[in-house]
Amino acid sequence: MGIREQLREEIEATRLAFHALADELRPEDWHKPTPNPNWDVSIMMFHMTVATNYLPADVAMIRRLNIVIYPPAFIFNPFTEFVTRNGSRRYTLDTIAQAYDKANTQTLKALDSVNDNEWHKSAIFPGYDPMLSGRVTIKGLFHYVSRHFELHAAEIRQSVAESD
Repeated sequence: MGIREQLREEIEATRLAFHALADELRPEDWHKPTPNPNWDVSIMMFHMTVATNYLPADVAMIRRLNIVIYPPAFIFNPFTEFVTRNGSRRYTLDTIAQAYDKANTQTLKALDSVNDNEWHKSAIFPGYDPMLSGRVTIKGLFHYVSRHFELHAAEIRQSVAESD
């Protein structure tokens, strides 16, 4: 099996895991706190969706420019906080999976656009996320989708279990 097929399976498994997590949650879980003191479950679920939204642009920058362009942390972090907090308000437990699916579709389009000789192209990421820091390959960027989900899904499950 080739890299693209492996990544497609991993991304699809992550999409299904996102749906399973959403199905596990009850309406009363939606606003429970998470380990991030500024985010509740609804914001964390939206954050997982938004992070996937950025992937196609990052892949395109690496393919074309061999760099990724991010603003400095003092701009990026408050902007991300604002987008995530406010964007999450548009979704409910019943609609968040649709948002994830939309982002996932764009991720798969980006996956299909990568040529076989581009998987090891890379760029240096600024380190705003420890899992996406330093030199990251296009292949590694697609692996980030599942790694990012697994981290936050575990935090959500722990938060819900602790508050029950």
